[in-house]
Amino acid sequence: MLQRSLYTSPILTFEDATEGTSHPSATKSHKIGVPGGPSYERETFQNVKGTVESMTRNRVTVPERQEHKIRNLDVIIGRFISSGDIPLERPPVCSQAVHRDLYVHHYENRLQIWLRDGDQWLPDIRDGYHHPTLPEYRLYVAEGVEPTWVTRKTRSTYKGRLKNRSHQ
Repeated sequence: MLQRSLYTSPILTFEDATEGTSHPSATKSHKIGVPGGPSYERETFQNVKGTVESMTRNRVTVPERQEHKIRNLDVIIGRFISSGDIPLERPPVCSQAVHRDLYVHHYENRLQIWLRDGDQWLPDIRDGYHHPTLPEYRLYVAEGVEPTWVTRKTRSTYKGRLKNRSHQ
């Protein structure tokens, strides 16, 4: 069962969209989004003055937890991946999230990454970030692949290959 939580967008909030307008007299809503990613509801309503207004409510559907094993270790890494048109203020409530999980959100050819630390999400996780319990592992982030934990040596090799491809 998917859990749903209502979050306001950092760009447009429900309060901002309705501030200074009369309460709607009629409301229609329809969902937009990417399968497997967050869904958004766009509400179109006609206010008391007869003006049609539209706003987006950012209703994030919690994606399924993906798991993969780190090579040569008996460690399972979990991550949640979502996509949408706008950045998230924070990940949705993920009851399946455990310590060390990643939450990855794709939007406008950009990426947001959070790391689960106990019962909270640490924001602004970047390429090269140290794994919280595996000292030799760093986060590897590159275009076309989902972020993953690799050894420093492997990360260096991958970065070198990317650099060589760009020079060819």
